[in-house]
Amino acid sequence: MVSIPVIDLGGVIDGVPGAAEAAATELLAASKNAVFFYVENHGISVELMDAIIAEAARFHGLPMDEKMKVKVGKDLLGYLPPGGQQQRTSIYNDNTRAELSASFYMRREAPVGDPDGLAGTLGYFNNRWPDDLPGFRDTVLSYFDALDGLVQHLLPLFSIALGMGPRFFNDHEAFQPPNPNLRLLEYPDQDPAEENQFGIG
Repeated sequence: MVSIPVIDLGGVIDGVPGAAEAAATELLAASKNAVFFYVENHGISVELMDAIIAEAARFHGLPMDEKMKVKVGKDLLGYLPPGGQQQRTSIYNDNTRAELSASFYMRREAPVGDPDGLAGTLGYFNNRWPDDLPGFRDTVLSYFDALDGLVQHLLPLFSIALGMGPRFFNDHEAFQPPNPNLRLLEYPDQDPAEENQFGIG
């Protein structure tokens, strides 16, 4: 059984000489073997991680009619209900059934009154927020910002691992402007006997 590697980002974030190269070597090995990896000492507080889990549960616990008020459109922002997607491009399986998971999607949002947001500058989005969920928007935006900062430390590691130098991905036009999205998922209980049925493909 393959164990999931753990990559320590403490030295990377602190700017310790050689830490990025060492972490990039571990990341490359993890990507070739386990395919997944954990990161530790990433700078995101336990309190914020606990808070986003609680807020995701609060949102997904809303009545369906409330969640559907912020249903996704073509921009893929807001609520995607169960059965709203089906992976059709897997090389591992012919997925024939809609997936059971539900999602809340959001992307970078300009501060209220920010000139870029008001001008509709590329890279800023009009997220869909539930009306009656105090604290949800603020916590989600705080968590998004924390992860967005973490990405700036992770991209150089992928770039170094591929032999392209530390700034290749950060400076690449595909990331200008950066366009990350955050997806808060809910996986309902499912019957393991159901054939070809997945929470997410």
